[in-house]
Amino acid sequence: MGATTFSGPVKADASFVLTPTTVAGLPAIASVDIGTTYFVTDAATNATTATSDGTNWLRGDTGATIS
Repeated sequence: MGATTFSGPVKADASFVLTPTTVAGLPAIASVDIGTTYFVTDAATNATTATSDGTNWLRGDTGATIS
């Protein structure tokens, strides 16, 4: 998949579809760009998004590290 850089807000006329995965299925943090986001189906308390901050995968609902 290619990467695109934007210099302003992004407007979409359709929805974005996040790739679903499990916590164990998240790629190694060093292999993804900061801001990469997945939909994690088996996070500790409920399904949530996980976004890379370059060091950890962070939960979208609490900001806590997904382990």
